Amino acid sequence: MYKIFRIIETTMKLTILITLIAIANAKKAKKDDGFFIGKVPPGRFEYSELNGFYYPQEAKEICQSDLQCAGFTFKTAKNAEAETFIRY
Repeated sequence: MYKIFRIIETTMKLTILITLIAIANAKKAKKDDGFFIGKVPPGRFEYSELNGFYYPQEAKEICQSDLQCAGFTFKTAKNAEAETFIRY
């Protein structure tokens, strides 16, 4: 039983550490049109109902108009001429 609590405690500490690192990296990231270079870790922040193929600017507008959306991630240039898969 004690080992389970230690595992839970360690997991919580790692989650907090990862969150603090992400916040620090976001503060260092260059801001340009609201887009940041970085990575959104998988987990409880996902909003998969919106996931799909969009242009980055279109994804930004969708997220801004939805109060539950906290951000999104994608792998392409922000001014891409083609739709790319966006994860919210």
